[in-house]
Amino acid sequence: MNDERARLIKLIAQAEQEAARWQRAATLLAEQEQSHADEEATARNAVLGAEAQLATLRNEAIAPLVAQALADGRTYINAAEREHEAWKATHAVGRLSKRAAERRRADAGGEARAASSAVYARWGSVPDTGRWGHNTYDSREPWAERVAAEQAEGLTVVVDAKLRALKADQELKQTRWRHRQEAEDLTLAVYGRQDAFYGKVHGSDNADGRAQRWRQRASELRVHLARIVALPVGEAAGVVMSSRAADAQALARRRDAIAPVTAIPSAGGASRDTSGPRGLGD
Repeated sequence: MNDERARLIKLIAQAEQEAARWQRAATLLAEQEQSHADEEATARNAVLGAEAQLATLRNEAIAPLVAQALADGRTYINAAEREHEAWKATHAVGRLSKRAAERRRADAGGEARAASSAVYARWGSVPDTGRWGHNTYDSREPWAERVAAEQAEGLTVVVDAKLRALKADQELKQTRWRHRQEAEDLTLAVYGRQDAFYGKVHGSDNADGRAQRWRQRASELRVHLARIVALPVGEAAGVVMSSRAADAQALARRRDAIAPVTAIPSAGGASRDTSGPRGLGD
């Protein structure tokens, strides 16, 4: 029975080593997950901060531009209205007053053209004069808001803020891509390509679950060792034979259920093959 005791002591030591190695792998995975979560939060907050700053600077830039566009639009509309009134006057006066009316119409037309040119040069378009009494896409207020927003996008302060927001977004995407690569690399190192491919890395198959199974196996082996040590030699031999037969059957059922685990990072940086807990007789 001394050989059996020595064999069980060796199996207990092996099970404890595997439990410790899987627990170390679980710690590596947990530390990576937390590190990735912290980096994700930092990068995401940087994006939110840059976007908030962009919105603030954009609103600050637009407000005075809207006021100026409204004023310029009113100047143009007033000039256009005076031209229209002068045109109507030329059709309402008699022959003797016609020449004076035409001069007033010409003067008003010149002012309207000058106002139009100035607004075009400043804003790229002119508002609707509202002559027909209804609001349109180019009515003064919506026109002013639109052209002000368009010009605000070209201001240096807004352009710089947009570049910062774009950079923060790109850095977040790069961080996420790196996290996916690092998570995949560590998963392959811990579980091996086969288990990773078939998804045997979650629930009871994850590193914590496997460490727990190895600890449980070590406990079962210690109980079995204590039992045979306490029994007389004859009875102990019978227990060993029965246990080996039962374990052989259990191993046959489990052999395909627990695939070999390869390349788990060890304390020394090396990798080695191992399998899940086996029977007492292995």
